[in-house]
Amino acid sequence: MAGRCGSMSIRQRLRARLARMAEQILLDRGASLGSVPPQAEALKARFEGLGDKAQALQAALQSARPLYALTPDTTVAIAWRLHPAVSRVFAGHHLARCTSCPVRHDETLAEVARGHGIDLDGLLAELQAALQQPAAP
Repeated sequence: MAGRCGSMSIRQRLRARLARMAEQILLDRGASLGSVPPQAEALKARFEGLGDKAQALQAALQSARPLYALTPDTTVAIAWRLHPAVSRVFAGHHLARCTSCPVRHDETLAEVARGHGIDLDGLLAELQAALQQPAAP
């Protein structure tokens, strides 16, 4: 036990000595343990500014209107992925998005309209209007 206490005392003294040496090195280079280098302050200011820019970008993305135009050759799978409101348009025509759905994912919008007696131009107009709605956050 005495050996352990003695060795712990040596470790503590070594740690204290290393801490003093590190502090002296910092002081010699013009910095103290309590101060922050100017580069760190500049980085902190830049990161705080990025938070504001990120919020502005998020708001712009939410209000942006999609540039994608649906065509008769667009597949159902692509249309469903574009916007959450698209699935409501399909549901309004009793073509819900589910495994027992009468619509296949690889069908084009023209095939869906023809196969289910839906006016293609009307379907495309409804889907395009759905793409113009803001997406939920």
